[in-house]
Amino acid sequence: MKKIKQLEQQLAQLRAAIEQGEQPVVGLKAQREATTTERARIEARLAEIKVEQESQRARIIAEAQLVATTITSVYLNPPGARLRCGGGG
Repeated sequence: MKKIKQLEQQLAQLRAAIEQGEQPVVGLKAQREATTTERARIEARLAEIKVEQESQRARIIAEAQLVATTITSVYLNPPGARLRCGGGG
């Protein structure tokens, strides 16, 4: 009987130790879940930024082409060129 009581006490101590060990594990699991959620949010935002960046890039290229075309046109056909060549009135 004495041996059974001793084993029961050891079992109770082991159960208490397991409970204490599980508390940090539960906290770590919650922290990991929160971190995973935050990472997913950041990855989604990064994808949005990449789409926006590509849109801005396309817009800038289109505007640069317009500016280049305008400059080339003005350079090749200066505003007063027709007057100097006798083409005006």
